[in-house]
Amino acid sequence: MKKIVCVLICCFALGNVSGQDVNLDSLYNIYLNSKGDHEKISKLILLQKRRYFKKKEEELIKNWEELLKGLEKGDFYNQFIIHSYLGFVYAKHLGEYNAAIPHFEKSLSIYQKVDKKDAIIQKQYGEAINGFGSTLDYSGYPERGLNVYLKGLEHFKSIKDTIMLMKVNFNIGNLHGRRLEYEKSIEYTQQVIVLAQKTGNKRYELFGLESLATTEQNRENYPKAESLYLKVIEQYKDKNRTDLQFRALNNLALVYKGQKKYKKALSVLGQCQQFFEEQNDIENLIHVYGDIGAISIELGENKKAIEYCSKALDLLKDNYPTYIMDNCNCLYLAYKRINNTDKALYYFEQYKAVSDTLASESKTKEITELSMQYQFDIEKEKTELAHQAELDRNSLIQKGLMGGLALLGLLLFFVYRNYINKKKANETITKQKEELEESNFLKDRIFAILGHDLRKPALAFSNLSKKLSFLIKRKDFDTLELIGNNLEADANSLHGLIDNILNWALSQKNGVPYKPTHFDIHETIEDVLNIFVRMADTKSVAIENKIPEETIVFADPNVSSTIIRNLVDNALKYTPEGGKVSLHATAQNEGVIISVQDTGVGMDGEKLKDIFDFKKDKSTKGTDGEKGTGLGLHLVHQLVSTNKGKIDVRSQLGKGTTFDVWLPKVA
Repeated sequence: MKKIVCVLICCFALGNVSGQDVNLDSLYNIYLNSKGDHEKISKLILLQKRRYFKKKEEELIKNWEELLKGLEKGDFYNQFIIHSYLGFVYAKHLGEYNAAIPHFEKSLSIYQKVDKKDAIIQKQYGEAINGFGSTLDYSGYPERGLNVYLKGLEHFKSIKDTIMLMKVNFNIGNLHGRRLEYEKSIEYTQQVIVLAQKTGNKRYELFGLESLATTEQNRENYPKAESLYLKVIEQYKDKNRTDLQFRALNNLALVYKGQKKYKKALSVLGQCQQFFEEQNDIENLIHVYGDIGAISIELGENKKAIEYCSKALDLLKDNYPTYIMDNCNCLYLAYKRINNTDKALYYFEQYKAVSDTLASESKTKEITELSMQYQFDIEKEKTELAHQAELDRNSLIQKGLMGGLALLGLLLFFVYRNYINKKKANETITKQKEELEESNFLKDRIFAILGHDLRKPALAFSNLSKKLSFLIKRKDFDTLELIGNNLEADANSLHGLIDNILNWALSQKNGVPYKPTHFDIHETIEDVLNIFVRMADTKSVAIENKIPEETIVFADPNVSSTIIRNLVDNALKYTPEGGKVSLHATAQNEGVIISVQDTGVGMDGEKLKDIFDFKKDKSTKGTDGEKGTGLGLHLVHQLVSTNKGKIDVRSQLGKGTTFDVWLPKVA
């Protein structure tokens, strides 16, 4: 209790000074020279609220973490405060939402151990609930964010905290609005307005009205949105809240844009630009510049669009990908219209790169959500099993005491049975966890391949006709020849990778088509080798098919073709210039061994152990820097089994590698 009082006194003392013209540099020096943790925390809170660290966020994080390390293990009060503020620094100041989430989780976990009657703790708990919910929402986990908000809503209803109820309802309304669930958004926002009017809180009433205006704007009910914005702007003006007035004006300009009143919109945005530039308000300037650029595109004023969208991009950070996409698209259209093909292509590719990254991140988040839900279900089941086992144990002990020695044997039997059941349940849970981790790893690897390894060959074909047209106009025949030489290699790479991914996906569902027949493996191999002629010529590697004609095997021709293609591709990748790849056949009584031999770099015994496993960072670059995914050989191993065959590998460092595939000759 003594520590809490100390912090409260410091906070109140600093609160009295905060309205004065405090020299923040001097206050920071006082913070550095403070000896007590509580004094330091109080001064750091004031410095953060006064935005002293606006341009020095890393230093602020360092200060908070140093304080956290120095706290006693049982000092839950200050641990709660620091984790909560660290969450806000990462989320609000840096936009690093994934870094903020663990701190908010920790602060809410510690909240269970602190004095619930403490006013500052209650207020900070409310701020943490709102901060955590918003962070999850902006991180792409709106369902989790909504659950956090709803939990906070129940809590603040129980303690009748009207301010926090308004904040949480406001945030829930915004969350539904971003998900285009307009009726839900209006429902929660109306709750804010009702509570504000009951308590005479004009500030939150205006916030609620502005949020309603935004919802009406988003569902294109422009007359209603305009009416609400004008009402809000007038009241902000009366209260001398110039910052909020111009933020609302910026939104009003977008309403005029939606109504195609472009001149009126630009006039309002011009006022906003002047104000935000005077205030050096970077965040709002990003919106204003981007909005002016977007309207200029609509009006066909391409040079103006380029000027303002470029300004917006100059201010943007990597943590605003949607705004980057919008401004890149605007610049692409503007440069295209003025026939500046170089610039147009550049911004189009920038737009595509961010778009692809967002799509990949979205899929990863979806997988993470499923994984987290599955993990939650496992933990819940584990807890229920443990609880039930505890209830059973207590019941049996009670019966044993009442029944005496006559029931002791029966008691031991039940205890043993429950032990076995619990052990089996734990083994099941452990197995499920391992399967989940393996499944998540495989999915992550595949999405990494889709998000990164497919991008290079795919980009070679994106907007190809425009690129070729542009180069022909410039008569840049050297570049045209270079593109032509690389197209076939990129096409083969893309085709091979997609084929492997599809085959892998089918193998996970035991759905690889298997239609065995007797066929000449020599002809199949000839077809496969034709794909690699240009690649082999480029690397000056000789390919020899020494398999005799009419070498008959009993297998699936398509599956066999995929096996050989991957093994030849692998051999070429790791064979240097002047080397050789050769294919041989050795007949046996019931089968044929197809050998793919190269004179490449070879492998040591350690790599040979897990050569067919699909592991992270296992693949190494080829002799010309070719990038592998690790999927090919893993797939080969599975497909050989599908073909009722066997595979073996022999290799020595510097002396090449040989893969031996045994295939049956008869059914």
